[in-house]
Amino acid sequence: MPAQQFTAQMYNAFLGRAPEPNGYAWWVSLYPGMTETAFINAWAATPRR
Repeated sequence: MPAQQFTAQMYNAFLGRAPEPNGYAWWVSLYPGMTETAFINAWAATPRR
């Protein structure tokens, strides 16, 4: 829940200062990459034997 709330706040802040009309499309295209990177980093940080 806190992560979801933070995402909403960051999303609203980005839309608030989007300099161009296609700022929304740019953020949406970038979001999957950030999510994938975060998932890979979390997986790599988990201890494995």
